[in-house]
Amino acid sequence: MKILILRVFSSVLIFIFLLTSCGPLPPPGTALTPQEREEAQKSCITKYTTMGAIGGAAVGLLLGGRKTKLEGALLGAAAGGALAFALAYGKCLSMFSDLNSYPVAGYQETAQRIGYTSVQGYVTKIESFYIDPTGVAPGGKIKLNGSYYIMAPEGTMEAKVTETRTVSYYDASEKQWKELGSVPQEVTSALGSRKAEGSFDLPKDVPEGLYRITLMIEANGKKDQITRDLTVQRGLAMGPTNRTDTIQAAYATDQIGGKAVSSGKIEKKHTTITVISKTLSMRNEPTTKSQIIATLHQGEVYEVLKKTDSTNDTWYRIRLDNGVEGWVSGKNVRVQE
Repeated sequence: MKILILRVFSSVLIFIFLLTSCGPLPPPGTALTPQEREEAQKSCITKYTTMGAIGGAAVGLLLGGRKTKLEGALLGAAAGGALAFALAYGKCLSMFSDLNSYPVAGYQETAQRIGYTSVQGYVTKIESFYIDPTGVAPGGKIKLNGSYYIMAPEGTMEAKVTETRTVSYYDASEKQWKELGSVPQEVTSALGSRKAEGSFDLPKDVPEGLYRITLMIEANGKKDQITRDLTVQRGLAMGPTNRTDTIQAAYATDQIGGKAVSSGKIEKKHTTITVISKTLSMRNEPTTKSQIIATLHQGEVYEVLKKTDSTNDTWYRIRLDNGVEGWVSGKNVRVQE
């Protein structure tokens, strides 16, 4: 019975969070000074974490016995506050993130570069997307940088584009990714290529662990998205490295047969692998029975640190930009010597 009450109350609590807005806080897109932005962030987080703590305390009172109701309320308040912080960050994401895009090439120039013709119809494609750094400490800042193009048959002059940035968190206890929140924004764009630049601030109390930042572009009924992994851990960088050469090498965009291919770090004198499947699991051991520690994406390129041959497959050991090393199967990669 207590479990049923807890589930029902938790569902109600989450439902309240999803329906509640940040009240008098400035709407997304409002130009704020650094001080105003910091105050808006604190106000929004405080509002939701306070609600969560109160809700958690109520759960503790409901589940506790006569002698343990006070203790249950205190523990419930702590647990509710933790749940509320995760929800708060997601609900307040617009206060912690910004994204600005602008045109860099027109229709004709883009069409010539990518080999586009009107018979291809409507095309929406992200050419590159990277984050800097890929490992950051709680309270740190992440820089976003990406590029995409919107193409359509001749006669179409512009398109309504939705640019959405999303943050997800890996729940190790349930072994699944959970979306914390997303921020969509609409722009009216001429056809051609655009660049997108922005940032994410992380609260100092954000939980350590694995996160994902996704950029999705939608236009003319077509959409494309790229996801990048982020490690949040104390002791890592507090902000962008601003080492443009290293970052661009890590997520270089090569033109191969008219198609943009995102790539990882490339050392021409070493053996590299390119992911050819849509996604590829990186594991902690060279076997499909071992733990998945990261997900790679099509077109990414990595230097081979080591390889091992087995009866049925070849495995390659690689290193991600955040320093994490692991193994990938050779069945879904292309090897370049």
